[in-house]
Amino acid sequence: MSIVTITGIRPDFIRMSAVFERLDAEFDHVMIHTGQHYDDELSQVFFNELDIRRPDYTLETGTRSRTPYQQLSYLSTAVIELLQSESIDPELVLFLGDSHSALVSVPLFKEGYRIGHIEGGMRSYDRRMPEETNRVCCDYCSDFVFVYTPLYRERLLAENKDPESIFVVGNT
Repeated sequence: MSIVTITGIRPDFIRMSAVFERLDAEFDHVMIHTGQHYDDELSQVFFNELDIRRPDYTLETGTRSRTPYQQLSYLSTAVIELLQSESIDPELVLFLGDSHSALVSVPLFKEGYRIGHIEGGMRSYDRRMPEETNRVCCDYCSDFVFVYTPLYRERLLAENKDPESIFVVGNT
């Protein structure tokens, strides 16, 4: 089985490091770093000091000259173009959390990719927070939602998410 993980911010790499190791051992795993938080020097220290495996691909999203809207526009195109140009045909694309990188789930969903969201069901119910929109959209597009607690599962059920698509897995 081929799985792609898409991650863009440093805390998510830390939180996903054990998951990355397991995916590498059990599956054909491709890691894409969207570059949402990217600094070449800091990234060198980050991956080396924390012994986190380097991504297979790194996009250049986080330039300061891009607005959040421009970042999303770039990511939406760049990820799909990367998958197509490199002939990467995953059976599942996994996201963690609520960064802008998670919104790439929307165009991937529209292109027919199967989506998984780790950290699903979290809600602040404050639509002024960009992260709230990101997490709600990613949950909606996901075929599989991995939630930390039964409460998060209940929230998704209240939003009419298919109960068979929700898995309570605890915290990464």
